[in-house]
Amino acid sequence: MSRLREKFQADLDEIARDLIRAHDLKFTEGVPNLNDPLSRWVDFRLRYIDPIPRTVFVSNRFPRRVSAQVGDGLAILTSRLRSGSDVNAYQSKGLTRFNDFSGRNTSKRTDLLWADWGITHLHVTDVPLEAASEYSKRCCSNGESWLLFCLFAGDTVGLIDLKEHNDRCLFSDQDLIHALKQNWPDYLDNFRLHGILPDEEQLTDEQIGVLRQYGVNAPIVIDGEMFMGPGMGVASSSTPTLVTERVDRLRMWINWLADSAQDEEGPIVAEIRNREIKAPALSLSLVPSGISLIEETNRLVFVMNYDKTGDRYSAEMESLICPQWALDRVLPNEGTNPTGFSASAPKPAG
Repeated sequence: MSRLREKFQADLDEIARDLIRAHDLKFTEGVPNLNDPLSRWVDFRLRYIDPIPRTVFVSNRFPRRVSAQVGDGLAILTSRLRSGSDVNAYQSKGLTRFNDFSGRNTSKRTDLLWADWGITHLHVTDVPLEAASEYSKRCCSNGESWLLFCLFAGDTVGLIDLKEHNDRCLFSDQDLIHALKQNWPDYLDNFRLHGILPDEEQLTDEQIGVLRQYGVNAPIVIDGEMFMGPGMGVASSSTPTLVTERVDRLRMWINWLADSAQDEEGPIVAEIRNREIKAPALSLSLVPSGISLIEETNRLVFVMNYDKTGDRYSAEMESLICPQWALDRVLPNEGTNPTGFSASAPKPAG
């Protein structure tokens, strides 16, 4: 690995640490092979619900007969999802407080329902959010506690089902996958295991929950067909496979950035020559527009402008590291971008 690649990878880890601190995420680094700050950040980032307006699709499990208070709480959530209001306060407190990718407790490293089946749950409440409260009330004003199970994809959300919080094996209830199959069969067909016949004896909900904690992915059987978990499942460490895949992609992209910054025919080297900088010291840093390259000696900022240049891959990678809501937290008083040179790294091949 080139020295600049190593430097940019170290910078990326520091950026991840800054984001972890800014969002007050639990990160104990209790397990040496799981103490990667980028993995901790990406786990949170993928689980965080981007506050954008969404088209809401409702499964055939609705409407349910529920109390007026529960109905009002469901209406509040649906309205917020449609309008693009932030709904993360209705998530489990594990999002920041209890789950820790690097922790010693395997069952608390992530949201195992999300990791296995790609399903997010929200607490339903008619109690208004308190201004100083990070999370919503866990129950309605009448004391009832219900959860809304959702599937997020782009600017859409599917409302799968509404279940009481005290239901047995709630987070490994195979009925949730059956509801996905009934309502969005084309989506679930992407995860069908072709040419594999299921065993006669099927796993119970409780067994699936236990297997997840030990990093074992259990296939789901519906009408004689087998499906893998739509969330991509968990590794033997009980960490999400999806997080590992995204982290690998990010690190490859950062290497491409390092290579493009050293490209003798590229715009960054050309600008450094134009400014007669003899020994450039390049690094990665966060600025209000996102990830940027900095020439530290002269404080020259290379603003990448991926959205403007149409580099969708790099824009996706940048958003995976630092979406606007994360930048607003870590750089709250930075104002506008510093004056700098605009450049765009080439899209990585493959």
